[in-house]
Amino acid sequence: MITFSPHNNQHKVDQDLLEELLALHRPLADLLSEARSIRDNGGSYFCKHECYAHGWDDHPSFKQRMYRLVGWGCRHPDPRLHTSQAWEVVMDAILQALPPCRHCGCVNFDGNYVD
Repeated sequence: MITFSPHNNQHKVDQDLLEELLALHRPLADLLSEARSIRDNGGSYFCKHECYAHGWDDHPSFKQRMYRLVGWGCRHPDPRLHTSQAWEVVMDAILQALPPCRHCGCVNFDGNYVD
């Protein structure tokens, strides 16, 4: 389950479920590791949401690659990977692993543009 914490403006990932999913399907762990390796290249902006949905530099879209690994499009035989909750937990973990948005026009939870 993902919960929102108004104190730090971030979702909190259910770490137990995330670890279970990563152990069930190694490619998910590889995807999260790749997200952790991405660095803001210092250009005019960086957008973690663009990186997640469309790719960044030499990294293809995380969202497209997740489709067959977790959630409704999952082809793994274990049904625990086929749920919306599994998709949301992995998606949120990947988004949290990416560098923060910078000068991209995204709005934070308070409704302010990110620096």
